[in-house]
Amino acid sequence: MPFNQLILPLLGGYLLITYANCFIYWTSRQSKEHLIFASAFAGAILAIVARAIALLIANTELGGYLYNFVHDRMNYEGIGTATLALLLGGLLVVWINRAWPAPEAGLWLYGRGVLSQLEALFFASFNGSIPAEGAVFRSLPVELFLRLGATTPILGKLFQKQLRKDQRWMVITSFDEGAGRANPAPIMVSMKDRKVYVGLLQHAPSMKATGMSHLNLEVLLSGYRDKDDLSVIFTDDYTAIFAQNQEDCPEDVEDTSNPGEEMNDGQTLPSFKVLPVSEILSASFFDVSIFERFQKRRAAGVESARERERELAPEPHLLRRVFRALFDK
Repeated sequence: MPFNQLILPLLGGYLLITYANCFIYWTSRQSKEHLIFASAFAGAILAIVARAIALLIANTELGGYLYNFVHDRMNYEGIGTATLALLLGGLLVVWINRAWPAPEAGLWLYGRGVLSQLEALFFASFNGSIPAEGAVFRSLPVELFLRLGATTPILGKLFQKQLRKDQRWMVITSFDEGAGRANPAPIMVSMKDRKVYVGLLQHAPSMKATGMSHLNLEVLLSGYRDKDDLSVIFTDDYTAIFAQNQEDCPEDVEDTSNPGEEMNDGQTLPSFKVLPVSEILSASFFDVSIFERFQKRRAAGVESARERERELAPEPHLLRRVFRALFDK
């Protein structure tokens, strides 16, 4: 194969490692030099597989037809193998992404401990699940082999049975039977400017490094942290505001304040807020019942501290009596 045709297997390898869900997280965080080397390695494997396929069908009637079809249009030695390597890269991307959807690939990365603490929190929050105790997450080649095998028509049921057998996730919220997935868990995000937001992730976290620069949060509560003790103080309850807005503006009431002009075609604007991840100081799951109990305990502790201060402080009426006894005569 002429060297100038190696660009096609290289492109096939690039497509495979940059668009397949199981490789995106790693490749998006590599330098250009590492990305080129990885593309060349994947392209070499695709070229070897393509060459093996070409040799297998070379002496068949189909092989002769394909040889004439390709070389009548591009009469270059080895062009068939190079083109097949490129096509294999694209087909593998489609097959892998169908067998291994992005949310499941993200959860697998979570289980393998590859994600950062913040990324793991985002994936667990959106999927409403965390790794079960004692769960085992296979290596990438084994997991990929099982998932691709689960899509085959003959042995698919056997592989699917093995995948269902592994109960690797524990639902931390409620399970939505209609959607077929766990409901997302709310998170509390504290920003560097002491603002605090509680809400639900609008979209599944991106596995690309560039896609993790900002966070789309459907805000439920917002507030700030006290500058002295950093306690959380909520000032706005967006759930109550949205509920009040729906009561004040029922759907069957037509707004005629601007005749001939309809705001947003009657649609409600998205309620999520875009937050820069670089400005996040801390984040955690949010449970309103635990938060309220913590606030009550904190208030009780502050009140008891004040009581102790009053007990230790001298009685003001006693000092007043002494002062009067000395100077009022």
